[in-house]
Amino acid sequence: MLGGPPPIGFKITGTYNKAKNVIEIIAYDGNEKGPLGTLVFDEKSNTLVENPSGNSPYHRRFNEIPDDAKSTLLRLRD
Repeated sequence: MLGGPPPIGFKITGTYNKAKNVIEIIAYDGNEKGPLGTLVFDEKSNTLVENPSGNSPYHRRFNEIPDDAKSTLLRLRD
């Protein structure tokens, strides 16, 4: 993501925490990192929501990930 002025770059990652059953969101700015929050799956609404507030639901838009998005994710993983 980029913003400005001046332009700034940072990375956001999501990691599944099996023990807590949540996705932990971390932001990286250079060597600094900090938690942005967690997401939990709400079975009733079939969405990911911010934990613990339940605000800002993230809805699934498609049943499949497009091939170009899959190849980009695989390339970024390596």
